[in-house]
Amino acid sequence: MAAAFLVNTVAPYLKADAAEDVHLTCSPQGGGQASCHDQTSGDRGGALEGGSRRESIGGYDQAAYLFHVSHVHYENRDLADSIKAMKQSIEAMPLQERQGRLHANAVLAQRQFEFGHIEEACASWEIFLDDYMVLSTSRGDEHFENMRKSLALYRKSRAVRGMGDRIRVVAARKA
Repeated sequence: MAAAFLVNTVAPYLKADAAEDVHLTCSPQGGGQASCHDQTSGDRGGALEGGSRRESIGGYDQAAYLFHVSHVHYENRDLADSIKAMKQSIEAMPLQERQGRLHANAVLAQRQFEFGHIEEACASWEIFLDDYMVLSTSRGDEHFENMRKSLALYRKSRAVRGMGDRIRVVAARKA
C-alpha cells in the first residue's frame, strides 16, 4: 500500500519538483551549464530518496517521507536501502518527536537484526530504550516485547549480553 502511495502520489510530485530544480539550476540565473551538469549527471535516485532541498514533500515532512521510502524499500526486500532511509528519517526527526523516534528506532533495529547487523541493532535498541523509559505507549510495549524475542535468538553475542541488565531494569520499571 505504501508503495502504491509513493508511486501514485509522491513520485509524480517529486519528478515535477526535480525537473523544476534542474530548470532553475540550468538557467543562466541559476549558474548555467556547469551547475546544470552537476545537477543532471549525479545519482538519478536522489529525488525519490528525499534529495529535494525542501523540508516538506507533497505535504509530508522529510522524516515521514523518508520513513515511507524505507518501508517501500523493505517491501521490495531491499534491506540495505531500507535501513539507510530509516536512518535518514530518524536524523530528520525533531528531537521533541519522541514517540515517532521510539517507533522508528525499533523498526530500524528490527531491520538491522534481519540484515544480520547485530551490533548496530543493539545500538538502535539502546536508543529505543532511552525513549521507552520516559514514554508509555502500547506500540512501545509491543516493540519492547519484540526486542526481547529478537535478542533471545542472539544470547551469545557480546552486544546482546551487554544489554541484559538494562533490559531487566526497564522491564522492572514498566511492570
